Amino acid sequence: MTLIVILICLVAERLLLEHEAYRDPRWFAAYFAWLRHLPLPGAMRDGPAGVLVTLAPPLLLVGLVQNGLSGLPLGVPELAFGALVLLLCLGPRDLTAQVQAFLQARQAGTPGESRHIAGEILGHAPPDAEPDLSHAVAEAVLIEANSRGFAVLFWFALLGPLGAAGYRLAHLLHDQS
Repeated sequence: MTLIVILICLVAERLLLEHEAYRDPRWFAAYFAWLRHLPLPGAMRDGPAGVLVTLAPPLLLVGLVQNGLSGLPLGVPELAFGALVLLLCLGPRDLTAQVQAFLQARQAGTPGESRHIAGEILGHAPPDAEPDLSHAVAEAVLIEANSRGFAVLFWFALLGPLGAAGYRLAHLLHDQS
């Protein structure tokens, strides 16, 4: 069943490339900001307790739904829920399109555009000179391929929807901190 869900999601992700907005992680930033405004003690905001307080509610929800659907006949609801969670956890942006846009900008001779796209891939200002720029982008592509795809698939294969959601939420929490 896990392999079927993974295959369905990989095909669906390719077909839904122009609809990246459904995977927009801004909801997590709003959730994180809301938690930060709650009158919680400092120990429950930072460190391991803060991670637990932040991640437990959404993961508990995913775990309860996953557990509730596991006993239903034919397994179709469980398969659909797994596919939905996995599809939402992949990405959030298409790395292949970003790399192609970077390469096209480099071939077109537009350094400003290629630096802008490199900054999107890197997540920070890219180096100014070559070969440092190309090296940084190549390294970032490997890191981003892992965090946007391979790691999500690994945790989904290991723990199902709960694993994929746990990885994605932990990654989003790291980006917020």
